[in-house]
Amino acid sequence: MLAAIRTADGRHLTGTLWRGDLLVTSEQALPKADEYQVVVPDGSTVAAQPAGRDNGTNVALLRLPQVVETTSPVIGQASPGALALAFGADGAGRATVRMGVVNLVGPEWHSSRGGRIDQRIELDMRLARAEEGGPVFDVAGGFLGISTLGPHGQVLVIPAATVDRVIPPLLTR
Repeated sequence: MLAAIRTADGRHLTGTLWRGDLLVTSEQALPKADEYQVVVPDGSTVAAQPAGRDNGTNVALLRLPQVVETTSPVIGQASPGALALAFGADGAGRATVRMGVVNLVGPEWHSSRGGRIDQRIELDMRLARAEEGGPVFDVAGGFLGISTLGPHGQVLVIPAATVDRVIPPLLTR
């Protein structure tokens, strides 16, 4: 599910392969461009086109030129005190993983930009800016969503349900 997005200046950011030919990442971390180079799990590089951005939920969507084989993850359930793994890519595009604790699980909330997030999930860990937008799993392998940086570097999870909900409108705009 993990992919690295190469920016025009040669840095890498993190993306999460969604379904088929779609990749999601953190909207606030992704610079605007007409095309992105994406390093997929087999190590090959493909050109991806922007398919939509929603700054309210902090989701950016890229379309890949072909379907990339990836397993469909089982959706997990976040619970306070549980361990979580956040996968990312460092500035050079190499895979990283961070381990932390689910610090808070709360109800639906609205971001400072007005987006509706299905559940508030806060993680007790640090992420580098390049690692934002990667997949987050519980230790049983359940997929929680994608990572994002909130105020003061706080690590939040954009739940899979939120990403699933915002993809269809992004594809129609």
